Amino acid sequence: QGVIDKAKFDSFYVPVYGPSGEELREIIQDEGSFSIRDMRVYDATTDMDSMLFIPSSFVNYLRAIFEPIIVEHFGEVMDEFVRIAERRWSLEGSMQDERARNPRAMLAVSLVKA
Repeated sequence: QGVIDKAKFDSFYVPVYGPSGEELREIIQDEGSFSIRDMRVYDATTDMDSMLFIPSSFVNYLRAIFEPIIVEHFGEVMDEFVRIAERRWSLEGSMQDERARNPRAMLAVSLVKA
């Protein structure tokens, strides 16, 4: 939409890998700094009423994770990114469509310092 350079857009790639609950448990245990008190998996396609799936909350979640990477690659575009993403996901059904196309389980882990 003219906010970022097309060449930069075309060259932007962030590989995202979400470990399974078992992989995450193994990583935490192998690292040794924490022990797991409780660990739960939430299915994003069936838990659509959770706070995470309110567009503004979801966009803030994305901002917290990806802002350093996006700003480094594109410059100071996060406010515009947040505005456009929130507007897009505020449309009726768009959050549900997005989650259905890109399902991911969410993990909640309660840790205790070892």
